[in-house]
Amino acid sequence: MISDPNNSVSSVVEPKQQRAIATYEALFAAAQDILASQGLYALNSNAVVTAANATPPTFYRYFKNKQQLLLTLGQRLMAVQNRELEAATDAVRHDDYFGQIIATLRATYEVTVRFHGAHALLLALRTTNDLQHIRLESHNAMALASAPAIAAAKPALSDEEVFRRARLGVELG
Repeated sequence: MISDPNNSVSSVVEPKQQRAIATYEALFAAAQDILASQGLYALNSNAVVTAANATPPTFYRYFKNKQQLLLTLGQRLMAVQNRELEAATDAVRHDDYFGQIIATLRATYEVTVRFHGAHALLLALRTTNDLQHIRLESHNAMALASAPAIAAAKPALSDEEVFRRARLGVELG
């Protein structure tokens, strides 16, 4: 079950059978194609089902509305970015911490570019009230994950200042 703090969107059905999973993924792929080629304003349930060769009832079996589809796509994008940052955080070398920051930013950028439709999706995560929490929660989690490396590199900083720097770094990245 996918949900947000305001309960404005929630998952309708999680597919379990292979054919249903394929249809579910086809809806995501169609949405990403629309986002990549036409932008956020072209994305609607009718466009998605047409591009996915599905039916409106199929769409509404899996998604309550367009916002819920975007919410799930946003969670997927944040997960891809977070895995990249977590891998970098796990491999911290304090002798080249700032070089690693640059490498991590590049790697995060690369996985974002490879996520089809990411540009329009990121705009939605920044500008749509019901979706903003996805990006903010992800960025806070990544700041908490990277804070120990900053604290080790700059031991004189307070915990609050370490978190601020980590959060700023994640946001700028």
